Amino acid sequence: MSALLLRLAGPLAAFGTSAAFHDRDTAPHPTRSALIGMFANCAGREPHHALAPFTELPGQPRYQDLGFLIRIDRPGTPHTDFHTVGGGHPRDKQLRTSGGPQRPEAQSTLIS
Repeated sequence: MSALLLRLAGPLAAFGTSAAFHDRDTAPHPTRSALIGMFANCAGREPHHALAPFTELPGQPRYQDLGFLIRIDRPGTPHTDFHTVGGGHPRDKQLRTSGGPQRPEAQSTLIS
């Protein structure tokens, strides 16, 4: 079995797990998807080709076949922050509803 030891450290690191509507979760460690994306980016692969097989390296494992083991030596402390989206844009560039029309002026900035 081959292994790669990768040490990640950062004073304010965030590893998103899901982002549905107004809720944004953060995990205490990078997700499998984040690590695969980082490896693919380091290899110079475009996001839409991240999981494509390496045709130039026959016999090499695909990213989705890799196994991961994560060890957290120094867990961080979660922080809560405040985000807004959609504000500060001209009226024709503001957020639209799922039905298509633009949001009313009073609802053009969302808090997430």
